[in-house]
Amino acid sequence: MKNSNGINGEGTFKLYVNNQLAQSKEFSKQNKEAISFNLTDFISEHMDDIFVPGETVEFNLEIDDYEKDSSASSDEGFKVSYSLNLEYYDALPPTGNASLQLEVDRDFSGNKLGDFESNGKTFGYNFKLQNLKKNKGLLMVVLVFKVPSCLEVNYNQLSMLKESGKFDYYEVLHSNTEIVFYWRQM
Repeated sequence: MKNSNGINGEGTFKLYVNNQLAQSKEFSKQNKEAISFNLTDFISEHMDDIFVPGETVEFNLEIDDYEKDSSASSDEGFKVSYSLNLEYYDALPPTGNASLQLEVDRDFSGNKLGDFESNGKTFGYNFKLQNLKKNKGLLMVVLVFKVPSCLEVNYNQLSMLKESGKFDYYEVLHSNTEIVFYWRQM
């Protein structure tokens, strides 16, 4: 929180996480620097209490021992400008591949790749991803397709598939030898 013309008194900010006091910081009208809370140590110590699967984490900021500045008008209440910047890194993200099923259908029409007669012909790959947990959605799913060296990719068709919603995003990597497909949720 940055005091830009703003705090009209002094007191203490108290930050609670799930009703546990995580940190407190004193403030005054003279303080013009940003007041920030770093919860890394608190979260490390209380990880199992804070992040319970299926539960919500609640943050509360309270003001304690507030004394209004004598120069503030009598009808003026507490005021402060603030911003919130939250960074979160999951130390143990859930593995998603245990609940996915992948089917690949290659349409080579009985030809072997690399046969002289198959040069210049079009072959198709069909991928079918299925979430096996019907009652629970998955977060981002990533599929890396390694393009066989004897095949050429139709990038216009990839763009059309993306526009039609078959996947959310794709990247072509490593000199066109890998295509990475992304689904935001499934």
